[in-house]
Amino acid sequence: MLKAIGAIAGVGLAVFGVPWVYRALRRSFVSRHRGNLGINVETSITIKESPERLYRFWRNFENLPHVMSHLESVRVAGPTRSHWVVKAPAGARLEWDAEIINDVPNELIAWRSVANADVTHAGSVRFEPTAAGGTIVRVTLQYDPPGGELGHALAALFGHDARQKIDDDLASFKTAMERGALADAVSW
Repeated sequence: MLKAIGAIAGVGLAVFGVPWVYRALRRSFVSRHRGNLGINVETSITIKESPERLYRFWRNFENLPHVMSHLESVRVAGPTRSHWVVKAPAGARLEWDAEIINDVPNELIAWRSVANADVTHAGSVRFEPTAAGGTIVRVTLQYDPPGGELGHALAALFGHDARQKIDDDLASFKTAMERGALADAVSW
């Protein structure tokens, strides 16, 4: 335990001991992503599928680990409650319970973590039809990362940037849904 704390402190001193690295990290990963809960991520992707089909797949949260590499598991605990387990940097796992705070079929799912979450957060996913018959899937997430801004900057430095993870997972979702491989097999 002390070795791990020492290693983290050493990395922190090494990174933040060089002023230009600190300023670059702060500018790139923190200042422009500040939200009500700390870090704010907004991203979207267009998928050649109907909003109804995409919503139906996503709303069954237990489907999401099939297309999101950072999710270890999601267990639905009731109509508006679910338990999430996420793979974190250095082999760690983060867990929380979430509740749906807004659900508009085929259009919107919004959630927030409940008390005692490893990561306090809130977010939404919107399904917006396009004129061409596809859907813009728009994800918004605000969260307080473990370790605060420093934890976020260090995670991003070592390849665990939340926006990049969400972008990668949305690309995986797009591929799976457009191919139809998971849409019929897993959705409810």
